[in-house]
Amino acid sequence: MKLTQEQKAKIRDFIESYKRWMETEEGKENYKVHQEHHLFFSKKLARDNIRTLTEEDFREIYKNLWASNLWGNKDWFFDNRLLRPNGLSVLKEELYNLLYGKDNIVNRLDNFREKVSGFGTSSISEILHFVFPDKYCLWNDKPKTALPYLEIDLLPKKYYKYQLKTGSEYVECIEVLALFKEELKENGFKNPDFITVDCLLWHIWNKIEGKDRIKKELYEEEEVQEIIEELDFSSFISSINTETIKHQPHLLKSPERIKIRDIITSVEKDWTLPHFQRYFDWDKEDIREFLESIFNDYFVGSFLLWDLEKEPPVDVISIKGFDDKIERPDSIILDGQQRITSLYYSIKAPNLEIWRDKDEWDDTKFRERHQYFYIDLRAFFENDPLKDIVICKDTRYTFEDTYKQLLFPFYHLENYRKWLNDFEKFLLTKSNDTNKIIEIRHLIDDKLNHILNGFEIPIIQLPKSFSIEQVADIFENINTRGERLDTFDLLIARLYKYKINLRELWGDYTVEKYKTIDRYAKKSEKVRLYIFQAISLCYHPASSCKRRDILDIYENIYQKHPDLLFKEHWEEFSNYVDLAIQKLENLKDGFGVKDEKEMPFLPVIPIIASLLREIDSRHNKFECNKKLEMWYWSSVFTNAYSSSVDSRLTADFKELKDWFDDDSKVPKSVQQAKINLQVLRLRNLNTQSNAMYKGVMSLLALEGSKDFETGKMLGNARENDKDHIFPKSRKYDADSSKYIDSVLNMAWLSKKTNIRKSNKEPKEYIKDFIEEVYKENENEFLDILETHFINKKAYGFLINNELVNFVKERENLVLSKIGELIGAKSDIEVQFDKSEMDVINKFEVKLRDFVNYNMKNKYGSNWWKVIPDNVKAVVQERTEKEIKSNPTFDINQYKDEQKLLRKTDLEHLRQIITSQWRAVFGESFKGTPEDFTFHFRNILNLRNSYFHSNEPESEIRNLGLGSLERMNKVLLSKKWTQNSSRTTRQRRVA
Repeated sequence: MKLTQEQKAKIRDFIESYKRWMETEEGKENYKVHQEHHLFFSKKLARDNIRTLTEEDFREIYKNLWASNLWGNKDWFFDNRLLRPNGLSVLKEELYNLLYGKDNIVNRLDNFREKVSGFGTSSISEILHFVFPDKYCLWNDKPKTALPYLEIDLLPKKYYKYQLKTGSEYVECIEVLALFKEELKENGFKNPDFITVDCLLWHIWNKIEGKDRIKKELYEEEEVQEIIEELDFSSFISSINTETIKHQPHLLKSPERIKIRDIITSVEKDWTLPHFQRYFDWDKEDIREFLESIFNDYFVGSFLLWDLEKEPPVDVISIKGFDDKIERPDSIILDGQQRITSLYYSIKAPNLEIWRDKDEWDDTKFRERHQYFYIDLRAFFENDPLKDIVICKDTRYTFEDTYKQLLFPFYHLENYRKWLNDFEKFLLTKSNDTNKIIEIRHLIDDKLNHILNGFEIPIIQLPKSFSIEQVADIFENINTRGERLDTFDLLIARLYKYKINLRELWGDYTVEKYKTIDRYAKKSEKVRLYIFQAISLCYHPASSCKRRDILDIYENIYQKHPDLLFKEHWEEFSNYVDLAIQKLENLKDGFGVKDEKEMPFLPVIPIIASLLREIDSRHNKFECNKKLEMWYWSSVFTNAYSSSVDSRLTADFKELKDWFDDDSKVPKSVQQAKINLQVLRLRNLNTQSNAMYKGVMSLLALEGSKDFETGKMLGNARENDKDHIFPKSRKYDADSSKYIDSVLNMAWLSKKTNIRKSNKEPKEYIKDFIEEVYKENENEFLDILETHFINKKAYGFLINNELVNFVKERENLVLSKIGELIGAKSDIEVQFDKSEMDVINKFEVKLRDFVNYNMKNKYGSNWWKVIPDNVKAVVQERTEKEIKSNPTFDINQYKDEQKLLRKTDLEHLRQIITSQWRAVFGESFKGTPEDFTFHFRNILNLRNSYFHSNEPESEIRNLGLGSLERMNKVLLSKKWTQNSSRTTRQRRVA
């Protein structure tokens, strides 16, 4: 694949102007935006980060894609076209395989397209490109326009009109755009990547005049026509069972209704919009869903019109797509603009000249390309509930092409019989089953005729006597309450028939009495449902709190159990929801949540409320509360509530109740958290909306988090906020950019602290704090740092500006705390994490006491004579040396066996124990002397590592801690410790 000399010359001309452009502010800004895009995606989608991403992380990633700008409502598209059909786990796994799989890019991309829906070529190439800009190109409108303009014809022309369908097609595009890299390199650019190429293409694209004309000419070429695979009509027709296709239209009884044909007529003759109406802002999915509701004969709401007696009292405009002005309109549309415009857009606009003028649609979601809506007749006849009946395409098909695909175009609805007649003839060429074809034709005819001439939409018409002030009030209310009814609104209506005024219960009781609940409800209206969910968890037969169970809560619970009163439950569970929030926000012995903005998962509130109520009814409250805490932290650090919340609430509630009764029935989330702890990488958490990020900040709050300047804990200074320990404005060690925004570089700090440390490096501002605030008392400042999970080792990295090592050390401390909270660590591990040498020193003291007690118990006070001679010799040598160096040394100490033991090392203690194994120690330690020696060596290796200030390898640490735990079980056994304590007391009395 090569460029001609003419093509190279054209590219070189643009490269020269590109160089000059890159020196301008516009060019610099363009390149900066590209680089920021690269940093964002390469960080978010790093190899060790993808599998920890949450739903909100993915939402942020999708909304940052340039390709997503096609959609007006990005949240809707993400929820309904990416998250819901694919699932979070599939998105994470397949995106990981796409970026880091071992297969070649062709197979990886094909596999991704097969397993994940919702991503187009532009989105996929954008992700690949900005994670690996040296390998993969961006394929969007810029190269699609620039390459034809430069007359570079190395790719099939269908690539410019349609999405790339295979990985091999994308590789072809990479190979062509790689030729631009070569030209850039030959013309003075050092190691250009595909970002440089894309900036060049952006520059070329901006220079092209008549871009739309170029696209149009390209799209109209015969050789880029879409290849349509024809269905096996004979077998398809014979498979249709027309008896199962029901057509039972619902007709409204009210006389005030209008049919779709009359709506279209009214738009062109009688109806207008007030000029202060909002623009047409529905996207293609909104229109598609609306048309499908009409096809399914669903209620689609009503229109609100204002009848006019004379000239409109406001300036009016026509519906989008109708170019003429209605001189004397009969009515103004107050509510229904989006739905009426959608009907006109799908049925009429494609057939009008104005449809072809792109400038007329620049203020809509269709500024890039027009959309055409079709009824998928195959999905209709197959009666598959999972398939969309109405679909959207950016192609306007010929009659022949629509027949081959079994698609009826809405833009032929007004003359649908002409289309249907020709479709019938088409089917007769594909099958000899004439009777079946006639039945099919009749079914389609009935359906289309009903849509156009039978389907009715109610109209509410305000009388002519209404004043402009009255209409303005109504109109304002409509537009400020434009959101759909949520479940709580439906419950107001559902419960009212049972004489329950939910609006009053919420507003006059819950909101007035529990300001905390009100505060959380202002963050999310879903909080209003948490009281219902808590009740349902406790009283529903299956502890289910799904939407349908909440909507039927009165029928499910209170009709079946007349002794239960909804109002009493509402008041009781309002209290428990408030208690749940209090526990979450308790910064001393709760869950350390600073406020509603810092909540890892809002949906845990109802289950905590239900469990607190459950615990109140039990006698083992302490154990149950401990288990509740273990479950909560396990849920946070496994991202358990990132999806499928309702089902999760039910499962967890049941499992925790069982665990309260039986210690062996540990919930799955707790088990999973203990497994995940081994591979958990907190250092990569840098998104503040991430639940685990918020969980770490909660742990910092619980630890005390005393402010550097004021010394106040976060609980006494909730105005403190998150801030970087290593300021972002400075540069540190290699790879520090990866962790500058890590949660492990954050702390709860006051404004005063932030002002004092400003943009200084840690070694600068820490020196300032110690001198000015702590009056040269470094230890006092170290005590403050301990409340932020910063030990002496981390402090050393801090004052040396070693961000990477600081983050890693702090990660160890936080992970240790998590392990403690979820029950993944034994008591010895928890103590060891706090102070390694303290644990080992205490072990030595206990071991000496143990040896002294057992030897004295066997041989009496003169047991020293039976120990190995080499141990005696070492102790004697050390004692004599001390006598010489210390004239005040008491010679009588040489006669006290317990004091003599202090001059032994751990190895000497081992020799004493193994030499007396059969006579004294074997029964206590069990096993053989070799087993004992093995565990003893493990402890020695661990001790020596820390004694020489080395961080032990994980194997040495794990073996040492395991052996310490085993030994301590013997040393702490009640049999000898009680006797030893009694002996000690007797000795003190004597």
